Amino acid sequence: MGYKRSTGIDTALQNLATSYPNNCSRFTLSQRTHELVQVPAVQISGAPASLTPVLFTGGIHARELAPPDALISFCGNLLFSIANSSDIIYPAFTDATGI
Repeated sequence: MGYKRSTGIDTALQNLATSYPNNCSRFTLSQRTHELVQVPAVQISGAPASLTPVLFTGGIHARELAPPDALISFCGNLLFSIANSSDIIYPAFTDATGI
């Protein structure tokens, strides 16, 4: 299993945009990485325009707490929630001891 590589992240973002075309669009940032690689991103809409936009980032550096995989999962849950007019519900976290 493991973490997604760059191509997997790009594919996942494209899949979100394809699955939710009314609320999600994929684009690349205007600036490239140090290695001159284009950076994929998505824009999610569906809330009233009067609300303040929010920016989530991931994959900025190694060993970060919230990897791109977590953001892709969150985006998928958010888009599903918007499309179905439902809440996002995460189960309570428990560790191996049940705490």
